[in-house]
This record gives sequence, C-alpha cells and structure tokens, in this order.
Amino acid sequence: MKKLLLTLALVMGILTNTFSQVTSLTVDCQNPGWLSSYINPSILPTLRNLTVTGQINKTDLATIGNLVKNYNVQGRLDLSDVTIVENRLSADMFGVTGCKLELFALPKSLGLMEKCIEWVEVDTLICGCFEQPDFLIGGSYNPIVTDYCSDINNFRVKHLIIREGIESFHCDSNKENNNILESILFPNSIKHISINRLKALYDMNVPEGVETFGPRLNTNIHFTSDTLYVQPSVKTFWDTWADHDYRNADLGYPHTNRNTNGRIKCLYLPENLETFWVVALHYGAQVDIHIKSKIPPKIENGWLISNTIVYVPLGYKEIYKSRDGWKEATIIEEVYAEKITISVPSIMYTNETYNLSANFTPSNTTFKDVLWTSSDNTILSISNNGMCSANKPGAVTITAMNADKSCSDVEMVRVYDHTTGISLSNSTLMMNIGTIQKLQALTLPLGTSDGRINWSTSNDMVASISEDGTIKAIGRGTCTITATSVDGEYSAECVIIVQQPVEAITLEKHNVSLKVGEAENLFVQVSPTTADNKTVIWSSSNIQIASIDNNGNVTALKAGEAWAKAVSNDNAEAKDSCKVTVIQPVTGITISQESCQMSNIGESIQLEATVLPEDASNKEVRWSSSNESICMVSQGKVIATGYGTAVVIASTVDGGFLASCVVNVEDTSAIQETTVDNQNDSPIYDLMGCKVKKVIKGSLYIQNGQKFIAK
Repeated sequence: MKKLLLTLALVMGILTNTFSQVTSLTVDCQNPGWLSSYINPSILPTLRNLTVTGQINKTDLATIGNLVKNYNVQGRLDLSDVTIVENRLSADMFGVTGCKLELFALPKSLGLMEKCIEWVEVDTLICGCFEQPDFLIGGSYNPIVTDYCSDINNFRVKHLIIREGIESFHCDSNKENNNILESILFPNSIKHISINRLKALYDMNVPEGVETFGPRLNTNIHFTSDTLYVQPSVKTFWDTWADHDYRNADLGYPHTNRNTNGRIKCLYLPENLETFWVVALHYGAQVDIHIKSKIPPKIENGWLISNTIVYVPLGYKEIYKSRDGWKEATIIEEVYAEKITISVPSIMYTNETYNLSANFTPSNTTFKDVLWTSSDNTILSISNNGMCSANKPGAVTITAMNADKSCSDVEMVRVYDHTTGISLSNSTLMMNIGTIQKLQALTLPLGTSDGRINWSTSNDMVASISEDGTIKAIGRGTCTITATSVDGEYSAECVIIVQQPVEAITLEKHNVSLKVGEAENLFVQVSPTTADNKTVIWSSSNIQIASIDNNGNVTALKAGEAWAKAVSNDNAEAKDSCKVTVIQPVTGITISQESCQMSNIGESIQLEATVLPEDASNKEVRWSSSNESICMVSQGKVIATGYGTAVVIASTVDGGFLASCVVNVEDTSAIQETTVDNQNDSPIYDLMGCKVKKVIKGSLYIQNGQKFIAK
C-alpha cells in the first residue's frame, strides 16, 4: 500500500510539474458557455497567453475577464477566430475593469461592438471587423461605424494595428484628450483617415491609395521633420497638422489661443488634390505650400491668409490669384527640378567626413534643397545639410531627393578602415615562358581595409603584371613584382624567376632488342636546347622484364616486351618511349631417343626435341637425316625409306646446338629360322662382330654369311 501511495505521489508530482510550466494555451470551444471546462485549473498559476477559437457566449467572456483580472493571463489574449453567440461585444460582458494586456486581438467577424475596450488597458490592439469597412474610436456620429469606446479618453491603447479590409478610420471625441495612443499601423485597404485629439501619436503610416487624409481639431503629431509630404493619392486634405504643437488651445475652436509656431513649416500637396480644408493656415500658422496642380483645389472652411506663401507651377500664378481662398495668399511661381545629380566619393575611411553636393537641372530650379538619406546610418550617417560621416566599414547607398521628391539620384559609397599593411600570397615564384599565375594581395586589417592595389614590375621583358595581380612570364630572367596599397602606399614584393620550358623530348631509338643480362643506354634529346630544366624521368612499363635507371640505362631481366618511357620533369606533355624486347638465348637441345629400330619401309616413328632452357625465346628446331635413302625426317617424324642405318639430327636455329638419334632399318623377311646346337663351342659372330659362345633361342645370328634365328 505504501508503495502504491508513493507511486501515485510521484505521478502527481510529475503531472503538477508539467502543468506548472504551461504559459500559453489554445482552446477550441465548440460548446458555448463551457470554456472553463476546457482549462485545467492546475495550469492557471503560470498561464499568461490565451487563444480562443470556435463559439463562445457572454458566460465565456466573463470567464476570460476573470482569468485576466484575477489570474496571470496578462500577456496575449487572441479572440480573432471566435464567433460570439450574442453577435455583439461590449466591455460589460467581461464583467471586470481596470485590467491590463500586452496584446488583445478582437474578433474578425463580429459586426457590433459597443465600448469593447473600456474594460482593459492594452499595449497592442489588433482590431477591425470584416463586416464593417469603417472604424470608429469614440463618438457615434455615424450609426454604421463600429464603436470601440465611448470616448477617446477611455481608449487606453498604446499601439493600434488595423486589419486589412478596413477602408475608413475615424477618431472622434469632444472631451479632454488624455489618451495614450502612440502609433497606428494602417492596412493597404485604408482610404480615409480622420483623426481628432491625439496628443501622444509618434508613428503612423499612410499607405498609398489613401484618398482622405488629415487630422481634425486638436491632433498633436510628433514629427521628426518640419516638412510634410501628402500622398499623391490624397484628394481631400486637412491642414491642421500644420500647427500640431499647440498648448492650452481652446478645444472647441482651433483658432482660439492657437500656437502658430508649429513644427510643420513646409507642406507639399499632391497634384491631384481636389479639396483643401483650411483650418490652421486660415488662422495664422506659418507654413509654405508647394503644389504642382495646374487646377487650384477647392478651399473649404476659410481662406489662406496673406503671409502664407504658395508655390505654383510656372505660368499659373494668375489662375491661383483668381480663385477664392487662394488669392489672399502670396503666390510665387516655381521652377521644378527635372533632374538631380549628386557628387559623392566612392570610397571613404572611418572617422572621415565629407560635404555632399548636388546639381539640379534646370539650373534655375527654384528650390535646391536636398533630402539626403543613407541606407545604413550605422555605416554612414548624413546630416540635413549633406555632411556625411563614415562610422564603420561597409557599403551603403546614398540617395538624394529634391524638395518635392519628384526626382532623385543614388550612389554607392564604401567605407573602409585605413590600411596598416599589406601581404602577398607568394614571395617567390618559378614560372615558364608563356605561363600565367596570379598573385593575391591582402591589405590589413583583413576584411575591413581598402583592398585596392597598384602593381608594378621591375622588368617587363621578363614578366608583366595586370591590374588584378595576374603575372605573365615573357622571357628568361629574374624580376620583382611589387604590390602597393592605394591607401597608405604600403608595399610587398615577389621575386619572379622565368625559365625556358621543355617543349619536346625525342629518344634516339624507339625499338631495341636485348638478350637477358644485356644492357643498353637510351639517348634522349631535349628541345629546345636552351631549356633550363632538362631532367628526364625514366620508367619501365614492366620492371620484371626490363629495368631502367635515372640515366636511361636499360637492363634486360627476363624474356618479354616492355616500354621504356622518358618524361620531361619540366613539362609532363613532353614525352617519348622505346619498345624493349628481351630475348632468352638457347643453351642446348635433347632428343627423346638416342636410337631407334624399324623393320619395314614406310614405317615411322615420332621423335621429340627439347630446346633448353625452357623459356628460350627461339625454340625453332631444324631436322635432317644423314641418309634420306634409309630414312627421311620432318618435324621430328622419321619415316623408313630403305634398309640400313642412318643418323637423324635436330639442330636449334638459335645457337646451332645439335642432338642425334641412330635409326636402323632391318629387312626381317630374309632371316631364316634354324636349330643351332647351343652346345657347340665353336665361335659364332653376330652382326656387330661380337663373339658368342652360347646360343640363345630367338636371337639373330650370322653364320658363314647367313642370317638365322636360333630355335
């Protein structure tokens, strides 16, 4: 039992430890009202991020509010893909207030939202309903616009991300503005932007395609430039950003106590602008206006005062002076830039500065102000007046744009550390005439210094050098190649030794024949005769048959064929070879029989001749008979042609060694059989003249000139 309890305790401990590590949870709720049942209570102490999908109702929203308010779910709350049964969302449905979240993503598909943000303060809010193309924060002057809060003061969001599909954005309030909104990220679908009373806004993109654009009333945009460029697509523009740095302004009427020294000093209006709402410029803001439109836009809400300077296309001053709203301003015709050309150094060194300059076409362009930008300010930074500073090694592009951004020029600049030294890949090189090699020069510090090198040769009749360090050997001799860094003029040298290469080698003999044990020296001719390295590498294709030493001496070792090869040590393509045939000479010959007996004419016998040694190169044997009337011989086959005795001779072609066989051809038909008294002591002589005292039965004898066989 104790063992079981210990096991259970261990399992529970493991499970508890596992759940305790959970910080993010995704719940697909398919039963509205049952969201809490999908969440294990043991993970609540560490749960920080919650994503809900599926279908939920107000009970589930209250559960979410409780998790945010009373637990640790204060990171990401993502409700993007939920469907709310009640088809509405309001702050009171969460049942809590005073909560905080890092990110809150509102439902995509919900059409009706009523003050749904007022229960929580959010660092980043993702919102925008697919069913509503218009977006409203605060107020309710348009009944079809989704209402995210009752007043902008209750919109406690720092960063706002609007989903794709939203076409209109309205921020509207009639109360004191204490909101904390710092940035807005608009989608590409946005067409109309109208902002009222945002005093903390620092960052806001204006996508291409926006048609209505401009803050209304007391909007405080914190620009980093005193020039405002209105997107070319804008057709209706409000000018109130022109004096955004107001303080203590009358919230109801922008012309009262208005600070006319706003940071926006120059305003570029698009060429196709149709309506220009004049607010700040009507009440004294000091702003210069540039507009390329040949048809003056309609001015609403007032007129431009006389100290407003308007720059219009050349030849259109009188047209503007004749239009209401424009004629009160000071109108000046402007010559626009058609081309801008900048002068920048291609190379700079760290800690250096350079004053950039630009030329305009036509030369009488009215405004020659240049907007300078660097693709990487950490490498090269540029001030407003065109002074650039090299900060660290790297490559950047410098862009210069004229005041109205109608033309530009781009140049690349490389920034290096100053060179402190130089090294070469080789200090000495051996080269053959006509060959090419490349020297690698590295400037120090490696990777960050200016790698440009000037090359020179001490004798261009020996070797030449190109701009990239490629050396070409010209003629025999020695010269010095010098690499000098452009920055600092540090130098390094490489000694070049140029030699005449071997072009071909030719053997005097291409076929030699040697007997085993013999040797012969092969003579080789190297060309040209002026070649510096005439060394030849010798080799044998079969060292068992013939060997060859470093001087071309071939020694015959064994019968067979081998190739003696000669290759130039200077040029592997220069080579030649000689066929070596090794011969094993004959030392003797033997015949299979020293004598043979035949009885009848036409009878034959085969003799075999053995030539010594066994591996003799030429084993050819010539056969002959001493008397062809007794026997003839061919290829060792002896044929009886008559009666008598003859000698068959085998002789070697190589060396003339001889071996013989005595051939006796007897006519056995003339022999008589007789009875001989073998007790007779009289001497009897055989054919060879030997005395016979005992007669042996069956032997051939001659008595008194008669042949007989003893019985």
